[in-house]
Amino acid sequence: AGIQISGTDLFKSPTLSGLTPSSFSTSSPNIDEMNPIGEFPLTPIHRYFVELDLQNPDFWHQNLLLEIPYSVSYDHIVDSITALHEAHPSLRLTMDYHSGSARIASMIETETEVRLLAVANQDESSLRATIEAEANFLGASISLNKPSLLKATLFEGTDNEPKKLLIVAHHLLVDAVSWQIIIQDLDTLLSPPFRIAETSLSPPTTSFRQWASQLKERVDDGAFKKDLAFWTNQPYPIGNPFK
Repeated sequence: AGIQISGTDLFKSPTLSGLTPSSFSTSSPNIDEMNPIGEFPLTPIHRYFVELDLQNPDFWHQNLLLEIPYSVSYDHIVDSITALHEAHPSLRLTMDYHSGSARIASMIETETEVRLLAVANQDESSLRATIEAEANFLGASISLNKPSLLKATLFEGTDNEPKKLLIVAHHLLVDAVSWQIIIQDLDTLLSPPFRIAETSLSPPTTSFRQWASQLKERVDDGAFKKDLAFWTNQPYPIGNPFK
């Protein structure tokens, strides 16, 4: 399944010539035992989001449009979105924007409905307008205090025509990096033999709740004080977040 390279490997050997197979990490990641479900301390980006004091903090999302083979059934797509939520607890994040508290919800609390829209015989311009309107609708349906903050709609055309899967997620869940993980896992889930139970997704690592808790512990212990002066004095194009 290819060569496994960790972040530690890249820091130790930042050149291709230095990345010899003998230098790679061979041990499995050390998985924490903290329950991924429950409240967690706000991370710096969450605090920044709250400090923006947005008029409509629910409507702050990113969109992804994927082309899906026509042979993939609607039910399998729903199961795949559900599997994503199960594999990545951070997708079940919720936040009380006014009190500044956040938590990871359980699967029982999380709705993973996928809307289905028929778009047969629509020309390219009409289809684009339909998708744009649906993206706005999904974005407006997101509520920070009710999981899931990830919504999806499947557009079905005529037989043998590729389907389109629109995913809209609040920016607190996703960024350019995390989208790649979601795309990779969806590619795995939506590929033959279409059996969710037998599909292996990205291996689990430290949960977001554990990471956020340990980050706060390190901050409270003063682990980053020595770095504060350097980052405070850097030029920032849009205000200095450290002042």
